[in-house]
Amino acid sequence: MLRSLWRSVTRDPARRESGNPAGSAGARRAVWSFGPLETIWQDICIGRRMLARTPGFTAVAVATIALGIGANVLIFSVVNAVMLRPLPYRDPERLVRLGRSPAGGAVVPDYDDWRAQKQVFEEVAAVRDAKCTVAEGDEPEIVPCVRVSASLFPLLGMKPLLGRQISQEEDRFGGEKVAILSYRFFHRRFGGDPSVVGRHVIIDAEACTIIGVMPQEFVFPSGSEDFDLLKPRAAPVQDRNSPWEGVEVIARLRPGVPIERAKAVMDVLQARLAPTDPLKKHEPSITPLRAAIVGDARSPLLILLGAAGLVLLIACANVANLLLARGATRRKEIAIRLSLGAGRGRVLRQLLMESALLSLAGGALGLALAYFGIEPIKSVAPVRVPLFSSASIDGWVLAFTLVVSLANGLFAGLVPALAMSKLDLTPHLKEGMGGASSAGLHRRARAALVIAELSLAMILVAGASLLVKSLWLLAHTDSGF
Repeated sequence: MLRSLWRSVTRDPARRESGNPAGSAGARRAVWSFGPLETIWQDICIGRRMLARTPGFTAVAVATIALGIGANVLIFSVVNAVMLRPLPYRDPERLVRLGRSPAGGAVVPDYDDWRAQKQVFEEVAAVRDAKCTVAEGDEPEIVPCVRVSASLFPLLGMKPLLGRQISQEEDRFGGEKVAILSYRFFHRRFGGDPSVVGRHVIIDAEACTIIGVMPQEFVFPSGSEDFDLLKPRAAPVQDRNSPWEGVEVIARLRPGVPIERAKAVMDVLQARLAPTDPLKKHEPSITPLRAAIVGDARSPLLILLGAAGLVLLIACANVANLLLARGATRRKEIAIRLSLGAGRGRVLRQLLMESALLSLAGGALGLALAYFGIEPIKSVAPVRVPLFSSASIDGWVLAFTLVVSLANGLFAGLVPALAMSKLDLTPHLKEGMGGASSAGLHRRARAALVIAELSLAMILVAGASLLVKSLWLLAHTDSGF
């Protein structure tokens, strides 16, 4: 009873006032709905249905896009890990590598002198690659080892996963023999047994105490990823005229100290020591740690990324040609839509939405290919590529995939969509007749796309041929020994 009374009070006067119940409902729906979002959703639903009607075309287009995007995502994940992702250390922008030009290495006296410059360097650490013989178990094994100063751990802000870091007392010449295991060696040689920490192991014919295990994500600041042991540097005190031990020096600048000021301090120190320095012709150098780690890997990675981009452009042109060929069978459908009142802008948007759906599906498949392809690539990649093992699918890679997919959908679908939205209605509404003008436009567009594909393919073939020739020349160069 109360419900009927409320309806008569609220709804009936509105009906009498408008005189059009359906119109009132439409007006209320227009007020309370989100027009642009509903239109986009309609375009998505229509595009999905249209693509489902041609499964063969859809599968070929998605596979073509997936190959192009997958190659780009795979290469970008490596570029992101090596060149873009922040180094996994505390305040990595203040980390630098010190050395002697042109070789970039250093010597023990250099390390001691630079470490004394507290006005510019917050901390300085020394690193030296070596080989160690581990006699644990039945068979001795020679493993890659890195000798480090105790200052390396606070400099990087890294802590062992198990155990503790090297102390200053252990870093002195003649100090206690200790070692820290890499995560990989910890699992490979000791089966991941935590009780290995504190155990005595024979390393280089000496009993060493295992004091810790580094975390799996630990990346060595020299760019070398092939190490199994960390041992104290423990170098004897040397003067500038004694035999020198080559080391790699890493430093952390004090807050607010630019690289130029640190370089000036090193130059002044070098000038003061020049009379007694046999390497006085080799000027000291200072390089941001990121640039020092990446080194010569930057150019090859950018070349690979550019080549992958060309592959994607070829895939984009292929899909555009497929869409043009498919559009030839949809001319009458588009003409009917336009004759029924659909605006050319709406038709253009609908066709672009179909292209975007194809590209997003291809992007998702390409992302899956890249995800499963990273580990096999890591297993065959050269160890010298720095930070390569940290390549993964992270948020930046996902964002890159989305942007590339949307851009591919726009560029692949724009030319076919423009051609289809400019149809001459009269000829296409007649049975069995096609528009000569629009057919000519389609032919010209397809010819232009084929020319673009061939041009991009020739660039790739020429570049690959040059690389193969360079590799052949390197392999057949007489080294003289």
